[in-house]
Amino acid sequence: MTRLAPLLTAALLIGSSTTSAWTQNPKQPADGAPKQNLSMDGVLQGVQAGLLQVVSEEGEPWLVKVEARPENVTYQASAEPGWLRPGMFVQFKGRFDNRGKAMAPVSQMTVFTPNAETRLGAYPDESLQATADLFGDEQAEPVAKPQAETVALNVAGRLAGAEGGKMRIAAGNAVLEAELDEKPTILVELSNIALARQGDKVSVNGWYLQKGQAWANRLLVRAAAPLEGPKKERPISPEERKKALEALEALP
Repeated sequence: MTRLAPLLTAALLIGSSTTSAWTQNPKQPADGAPKQNLSMDGVLQGVQAGLLQVVSEEGEPWLVKVEARPENVTYQASAEPGWLRPGMFVQFKGRFDNRGKAMAPVSQMTVFTPNAETRLGAYPDESLQATADLFGDEQAEPVAKPQAETVALNVAGRLAGAEGGKMRIAAGNAVLEAELDEKPTILVELSNIALARQGDKVSVNGWYLQKGQAWANRLLVRAAAPLEGPKKERPISPEERKKALEALEALP
C-alpha cells in the first residue's frame, strides 16, 4: 500500500487537472508516430465522461479513453433481487403452463443488453422436440398435435414488473409471470459501463502513444461487489424513540 500511495495520488491529480482537457481534445497521433499496443489489467479508480482512471496491476496510473463499440464493451456483475427494476431485459429458462405462469421459482437469471441479433420472446427449449414458437414475435404455425399442459421455455424479454420476488416479463407477444427463488443467482452482463464503480476490476485492450494515456477498443469491467437495491431504513422502535425524547429533555 505504501508503494501505491504516491501513484494513486498522481492518478487523482491527473484526473482533476487534465481530464477535462484531454476529453475535449485528446492527443491524436502525429504523422508517423508509432502506436503501442496495450493489454492491461487493473483496478478502476474513477469514471468521468467516458474516461477511466485505472491503476494497473503493476501500480501504474492510467487515463483510458473508451473508444470501443458497444459490442466490445462488457460490464459483468452479480445482483441482489432488490436491484431489479422494470424496464430491464432479462433471460432465463423455466417451465410454464398454458396461461404463461411459471411452474417453479426461477433460480438463475441474466440481466443483459439486447442488440440487433437478440431474439426476444419465449421459445421452446432446444432440448425438447419442438419446432414452433409459443410466444414469439412471429406468428406461430398451427400445430396439429394437442399442446402439452406445460412446456419448457427459453425466455428473453423486458421486465414489466418486479416486486417482492414476483416478476412479469413482456416476452414477444405475451406477458409471462414468474417468481424468483429465495436465493437466486442473478448475473448481469451489459454493453455499457454506466454502473462501474471504484474498486471494480478492469481489463483493457487498446493502444497508447505515451505511458499513462491510452485508448481502449475493447473493455471488460467486473464489479467488485454485488449490485444491491436501495437500503431500507430500520424502523425506530417505541423504546428507542422514548429514550431519544428523554435524552432531549435532559439537555440543559
